[in-house]
Amino acid sequence: MKVCATRCTCVLKAMKRLALAETSQKVVRSIQGRSRFPLINDIERVQNELGRSFPWFSDLDEARRDAMIDIAFNLGLTRLRSFVNALEAMAHGQYEIAANEFMDSRWSQQVGNRAVEVTEMIRTGEYQ
Repeated sequence: MKVCATRCTCVLKAMKRLALAETSQKVVRSIQGRSRFPLINDIERVQNELGRSFPWFSDLDEARRDAMIDIAFNLGLTRLRSFVNALEAMAHGQYEIAANEFMDSRWSQQVGNRAVEVTEMIRTGEYQ
């Protein structure tokens, strides 16, 4: 079951507002496998998949990592890999190009304003 990426972004933002960002990994590990927290388990799974698939992922700042998690939740890793130009730009720190590549897609048309928000996070490294 796929989880709405907007919900994922909202949860991530809420965690940061509550100053849980530093302890989120500990929390995720301590509750992993508990059915009460499937979204948190899904976030950790996607984050691990991104880290294994893209060596540069762990070097991203927090906002850009969260943007990539959001996109991966929405698309799935297989479809995310089809964004070859965007991912190549991300790998080289060319965030303006990466954001433009993500926006120039059917995905951005389908998700509308969320695409604008997520790509601005990629472009600027700041939460929108």
